Amino acid sequence: MRKNTTIIFGCLIIIFILLTFCTKDKSIFKSNLDIDYYLSTWPDTLYSESIGLPNLNLPLAAQRASAYRAARVNLYQELLDSVYTLPISKNENIGSYCSLGQHVDFNSDICDYIMNYNIDDTIYFIDGSVKLIGYITTDSLKVITIEYLMSIDN
Repeated sequence: MRKNTTIIFGCLIIIFILLTFCTKDKSIFKSNLDIDYYLSTWPDTLYSESIGLPNLNLPLAAQRASAYRAARVNLYQELLDSVYTLPISKNENIGSYCSLGQHVDFNSDICDYIMNYNIDDTIYFIDGSVKLIGYITTDSLKVITIEYLMSIDN
């Protein structure tokens, strides 16, 4: 009888140890203070500029529109690259966090937010190219980031 109790007690200890390792906190964020510190280093506004070149194979009337469209796509990509460099922890920025396959929702929320960028200035050149200067504010981006990081932290 004593041998069976020892075996059962030993099994319970092993199960407890295994459960302790399985439930270990795997979050990269230790507290709200870490997140708030890194988000406070973000600038209030991110500016970027891009140039779109006309497609010379199109009719003359469509060349300026194609240059404008190319500049808008390029501006979106430049702003996205700027957002991806913003830090969210000591070792990670938004880009490294979004490049992991499991954070697709967060990446799509960021892309949707950047899609609504503002155009500050448009310059048309004689050769048909277009220069756009655009910006986004980071206030709502901070809220999106905090909400998402808190949802996976819990």
